[in-house]
Amino acid sequence: DGFADVVVGLGEGISPLIEVYSGKDYRLLTRINSFHDESFTGAINLAVGDANGDNFDDIIVGQGSGGRGLVEIYNGIEVDELIRNGEAANLDGDEVADKTSLLSEEFQPYGDSYTGEVEVTSGYVLQTPDEPNGERSQTNNANVTTLAVDDVPDGHEQLKIHTFLGGHHTGHETESQTDSTEHEAESETDSSEMRVDKEFTPDGEIQEISGTFADIEEERGQGVIFSRQADGDYQLIHLEDRNEEESRVIESMLPLTGVNPNPPVNPPSNPSITPRLAKNNDKGIFQIEGGQNTVKLKISLTGLNSNTVNELGVFFVDDADGNIDGIAPGASGYTQAALKRSRVAFSAITNTPNGFSNDSITRLLEFDSGKNIRFLLARDSTIDAVLSGTIDSSEVLFADVSTLKSTELSDDEFSLAWKDGSGNSTDFTDLVVNIKATDDELPLGVGLQGEQEGEVLDFSDITGQIQAEFIVNREAAFDNFVGFYQIANKDGGIDIDGDGTVDLLPGDAGYAKAAVNARLAGIDLSVDNQGTARDTGIFESNELFAPFIIANGKPEEILDNDASNDPEVYFPFLNNNPGQVDHVRLLADNTFGFEDLAMGGDQDYNDIIIQINLSLG
Repeated sequence: DGFADVVVGLGEGISPLIEVYSGKDYRLLTRINSFHDESFTGAINLAVGDANGDNFDDIIVGQGSGGRGLVEIYNGIEVDELIRNGEAANLDGDEVADKTSLLSEEFQPYGDSYTGEVEVTSGYVLQTPDEPNGERSQTNNANVTTLAVDDVPDGHEQLKIHTFLGGHHTGHETESQTDSTEHEAESETDSSEMRVDKEFTPDGEIQEISGTFADIEEERGQGVIFSRQADGDYQLIHLEDRNEEESRVIESMLPLTGVNPNPPVNPPSNPSITPRLAKNNDKGIFQIEGGQNTVKLKISLTGLNSNTVNELGVFFVDDADGNIDGIAPGASGYTQAALKRSRVAFSAITNTPNGFSNDSITRLLEFDSGKNIRFLLARDSTIDAVLSGTIDSSEVLFADVSTLKSTELSDDEFSLAWKDGSGNSTDFTDLVVNIKATDDELPLGVGLQGEQEGEVLDFSDITGQIQAEFIVNREAAFDNFVGFYQIANKDGGIDIDGDGTVDLLPGDAGYAKAAVNARLAGIDLSVDNQGTARDTGIFESNELFAPFIIANGKPEEILDNDASNDPEVYFPFLNNNPGQVDHVRLLADNTFGFEDLAMGGDQDYNDIIIQINLSLG
């Protein structure tokens, strides 16, 4: 599909597992249980290369210490066929391994007695002479190169370069097959399928190898083996005519193109690339880039002068013109398309209770590096409310020259000043934020915050207990109560009996009572009007938790089986709120503002505010 896929391996303490992910969308495509006929639970080493010359990379895996020095190869084209025809989805890792194994017999490059680690790589490193000279030459088949990391058995060399000769799952003849009678076997580990074409023990205690290419002197694109020694030095190994090995330490590679003749004494092991934010044009579209696959956007509230509580959103667009799936800005369907892609930054409340300040409002949002992003404002509303149809889409303002004034503060930081049309001002001061790209770590719990109805705490990828400190503020006549309950999915489903099946969804009869009944013990949050309260609590890992507000009431009134005294209970999930009104807003990372009046009331979202500081227990 034009995207290189990702192959990863896991071992060390478990049965070895290989997983293949789509390079296009990172979906898991299949699993392979390597060495599944063994009791081996050590580490594994992985490589990919076209070992059988069919233009599909094959998967090569070597055992770590404690095994039998085995190497297995899985046929890339057959793995691909299982994925494309849907069969892989119905096979376990053992079955995929059996169906795609390229070798029909055991491959032990260092013999039966070797139990140490085998490092593997692939490449095209044999000589390519103009005329035959009696030594092995490179074929269309990528070499399978192995390295004995531990003590090498007698009669063997540490590094061996093999060629796959054919056999199981191969469908065409290559030079490596037709010239197989030209030489006598050179090693006791030669087999009918794998032939040793070159073996030697390099200088230095080599521990890792990687097949690659390099420009050497006047010859461009030469196949080489890049290696790392135990002392941290590196070697470049190149096979010259007649496969004579030549090794060069990395500092002396002056003939190679692009090598710094004065390398730093202590070069960084992982040079970082500074995240970058650039303005594309006057349409309010920016491009965000970083050194990794993803990069964070930091948004900080710096000014507020509006009569309304606006929600700021960010969405990615397909190009610098702001198009989404072929829909141009202003065209029919654009607003809905943008809202479905939008991430909530925060809502900015205009009437803050004592003890709560807008001065420290920040959010971190994560995007794929290289994305074009655009901003919108849900005026006196929320993205959720517009998507639900309770608020008209005309309340959505897109960033353009009429609504937004952007100012560059530094190379990758900008000020965005909004005019929301509320009548409070004629200049661009209704909402002002600073935006910049950063590699800051996301706070705990924010994984779903910003998504539709995402005012929840997400600990689904966290192991261990999470300690929480709650700061509670209030500007309301009602004595409100806030609690948290566990949800089974991001849609707010509740698993009442713990059998792994969702029993109730928002909007179902009995949902509010089930949520309140399932609230976390010890997290009972309330505060006096214009006061500040602090409390602590514990959340369990690998779970999702949602807040609820009981307006001017307590849980006992919901659970006493007397419906006549039930106060209203509001949730982040609009289907369970009367009129599908949004009663919970995201004010910052792990900060929620609640509206306690029916049908949205005065929509100030300051009736009770919960700030949560999280740390691993």
